[in-house]
Amino acid sequence: MVIGQSPPPSQVHKDYGYTPCKSLVYRARALAVDIVEGTYSHQYEALWDCCHELKRRNLRTTIVIKSELEGDRPRFERLYICLAACKKGFFDGCRLAICLDGTKVKCPHPGQLLTDIGVDANNDMFPIDYVYLEIESVDSWVWFLELLVADLEIANSNGYVFMSDK
Repeated sequence: MVIGQSPPPSQVHKDYGYTPCKSLVYRARALAVDIVEGTYSHQYEALWDCCHELKRRNLRTTIVIKSELEGDRPRFERLYICLAACKKGFFDGCRLAICLDGTKVKCPHPGQLLTDIGVDANNDMFPIDYVYLEIESVDSWVWFLELLVADLEIANSNGYVFMSDK
């Protein structure tokens, strides 16, 4: 398109002779996405059912959801997931080195994603577990690492190497 030239007519303009403004198109698209994919609040309501199904189909998988009650409805705070296959893979083929990392998640419900990554025999990364939580803090890291220690049954940390960028 050349500067100063008007954009080509949209399908709506061709069909109905109407040119909607950008904000109207944006709101209509957002509404259509909510109808097709569901709203974020509706997806969070399905979280408990999804986690229950994941645990039912993957025995020895650990899933912990931390929430607080707001009135009669739970308000999501944190989610910890350690799949049984990841635990088994860590014990079967990884070194006793665990890398800890966290990253910000930008969405309508922002938070933090914390992960534990193992190192296999080829020096490749191997996911162990992850947690989605409201904010990265000492309390959230302690909660995450206590669940990791329980999952991997670490009674004595001698022999393990923990690495972090902090």
